Amino acid sequence: MALTVRTLLPLLLLAALALGACGGGEPETQRPAPTPSRDATRPPAREAVTATATPVEAAPLTDELRELLEEVAEVRGLEAPPDLQARAVAPEDVGDAYWAGGTELEMQYWLKARTIFLRVMGHLDRDEPQYLLELQLGFIGGFYSYDKTLWVVTDKDRIELDELSQHELLTLVHEMVHAIQDYHFDLARTGRAASYNLDASLAWSAIVEGDAIYHEGRWAEAALGLPADEVLTIGAWDDVSAGLQREFYFPYTAGADAVAWFIEAHGRDALNLLLQDPPTTTSQILNPELLASDWEPEYLYSHTTLPLRQMRVSLGLLWSQRQFGSLGEFQLANYLLGDAPFDPDWFKRDENRAVLDAVAGWTGDHYYLLAHPEGEAALVAYVRFADEGEAREFAETHRAIATRNANVATEGDLTLATQDDGRVVGLLEPTGRDVVFAVGTSAEVVRRTLAPIVEG
Repeated sequence: MALTVRTLLPLLLLAALALGACGGGEPETQRPAPTPSRDATRPPAREAVTATATPVEAAPLTDELRELLEEVAEVRGLEAPPDLQARAVAPEDVGDAYWAGGTELEMQYWLKARTIFLRVMGHLDRDEPQYLLELQLGFIGGFYSYDKTLWVVTDKDRIELDELSQHELLTLVHEMVHAIQDYHFDLARTGRAASYNLDASLAWSAIVEGDAIYHEGRWAEAALGLPADEVLTIGAWDDVSAGLQREFYFPYTAGADAVAWFIEAHGRDALNLLLQDPPTTTSQILNPELLASDWEPEYLYSHTTLPLRQMRVSLGLLWSQRQFGSLGEFQLANYLLGDAPFDPDWFKRDENRAVLDAVAGWTGDHYYLLAHPEGEAALVAYVRFADEGEAREFAETHRAIATRNANVATEGDLTLATQDDGRVVGLLEPTGRDVVFAVGTSAEVVRRTLAPIVEG
């Protein structure tokens, strides 16, 4: 799919990603993230995106589009799918097209849970939730849907190659790579398997999008003489938090880096095997050497980590679980980086080394997102590291960041750090390889969330 770079994520990033992050119930079928818009100067949408025109009907590929698909398939080294359709969609109709097949209730449930998560993690302020949806739709440049349709966001009525701008053409090529992936590796199957877990869904998206960005670049070099590193133009948005931007672009930047490294080290056939059995954690994207190893994360059973029932009793009757699963190395790093300036290469920058080193020993985690109807919320996480030293390094880095410029109070074994934005971080000392912490909307919420653990 395409982001405004070519995919959307995350919100978180990414509609498909975010839908997959909601714990419980049936998982959503995850699609490749929408391809981001290629226009780095275009600000995110601020007004509601609603359909005002009848979308042009999907049509089988023209001879020109079929020829382009064959070119892309040759670059990708796989047979082209035989039965694709192509469809143009106007910017004002993106919302209806992208959410087709989902109900208003499903969209609002995702929007609410996603908003709560981002606010607790410090990546979204207290704007109305609708802003999140508008922001996401404003980034979409195109996407691929599992009914075998290529979508390109354009003001034109139809997809005619000689009428497409360069960024529209690149978006079309990107979506063609997704169609080739789906034909050979059944993205609906692999995406559905990842959609139960926030970390796994982002790792899946990173491999799928990384492959598409990499081979889009190879095609652009051969067909347009365009350097591959200029294919995806990323601009920092002044009114979008750094954390949200890191999640938006993770599949296209870290994912593309991981895929490039993997192909160079192990070849494209090995990448094909990886698409059949995708990685399950973002650790394997941030540390691509793990993709070719026998390393696996530790699965932490919920009943041996966080006492959910006791926490809900401690919080009160109306509190409910909104999400659960694994945060993973990316979400932990993104949380610690907070409002540090966004950079597309943040995961390789020396100024972020302390945070990257602090999360590098991650081997598994389990978290719950709990919420009250009146807006109070808390996220509690149980994180396991490779050894006690790694756990201590994370805890010390976390404490230094959380208490910096904060109002700090110590209550026995619990440290409460109130941030400038009103969020409160609850810190406990590591226990062996394990670290437990909570972030909530008030000190009382965090205190009650951690009480069953603090009091034993």
